[in-house]
Amino acid sequence: MLKTNRMKLVNPSAEYVGIGVAKKHKVQICKPTVVWEVWKGSTANIVVDDMQDCYGAIWTLDQEDRANLDRQEGVDLGLYEPFNIEVLFEKENKVLQCLCYQMPTAIPCVTSVYYLDVILRGAREINLPDHYIEYLRSIPTNDYLGPCPKYDQVLEKMPENQKSCFEMDQLRKRPVPTNRFYYFSYGSNLLRERITMANPSAKYVGIGRVKDYQLIMCKREEPSTWGGGTASIVPSSGEECFGAIWTLDYEDRCRIDRQEGVQINLYYAFEFDVYCETLGHQVHCLCYRMTDETPSITSPYYLDVILRGAKQCNLPASYLEKLQKIPVNEFSGPCKMYQSVLALIPPEEGTGFLNKSNF
Repeated sequence: MLKTNRMKLVNPSAEYVGIGVAKKHKVQICKPTVVWEVWKGSTANIVVDDMQDCYGAIWTLDQEDRANLDRQEGVDLGLYEPFNIEVLFEKENKVLQCLCYQMPTAIPCVTSVYYLDVILRGAREINLPDHYIEYLRSIPTNDYLGPCPKYDQVLEKMPENQKSCFEMDQLRKRPVPTNRFYYFSYGSNLLRERITMANPSAKYVGIGRVKDYQLIMCKREEPSTWGGGTASIVPSSGEECFGAIWTLDYEDRCRIDRQEGVQINLYYAFEFDVYCETLGHQVHCLCYRMTDETPSITSPYYLDVILRGAKQCNLPASYLEKLQKIPVNEFSGPCKMYQSVLALIPPEEGTGFLNKSNF
């Protein structure tokens, strides 16, 4: 309940305190243990995750509202259970003991555009960090677009100037596979062996092309597992970026977030339309960009994996030549990630650098 109107709908005494951060936890859409059709999809849960932090709103309520809050959270139905959690109150940099609610089980599932829209409105209203809002925006949704009385009820309580459905319009445009989502890769995840190492459900769809973007190598503040900078894509008028479009099970979303370093703010998730050369039409894809896009030099190990992936996906020869010209540093020490990937590559595809003349 990030949205003020949503919170006060049932709990009139609620007063907003500030942004809170539950360390080593994450928000996850989970399947309820009872039938719950209010939002036409599954709802949010908070689960332990040592690699992530969960942002939200801290409120104060009168003790008399506790029963209302329990009822709203479906405690009597066994939907959620109350518990106490330590939350960092960012404004005053102190830890508070807060009441919170979580589901008895944490089975990942999919929510509706209505529920996600309310979450996003609340996140913007309380000014959660941009990278976290982008993360929330990329949460997969189902394809239900019928009536949702609960959503209408929340919208009805909002001021006229806040009723714009821009976010909803964007969410409704997302084509949704039954139990999978589309993902566009342009860096090391071009290579099948690399992406399936961390995301076993990945299935190759075809070549993707994005206009007015270009591939760059960016600096990493933390020690790089590749021995140098890693890839990002940035807007650039007149340029084109090619990559691979994959589908993944929703259950792999957490894995790919972790692989991309979302939990340490290395990359952030976003969504955009990518033209699929194989399918002949646009596909709405999850993608990642580096948070700090300061240009840097990559390592021969990292570029080799990109080149192998580009060749494996049959990216255009002209684009492959462009990739081959990317400069690399002189790092030649051990690279465990590279060796792990190389060990999965079939012998007929060779060992060592794909194009030694570049390094």
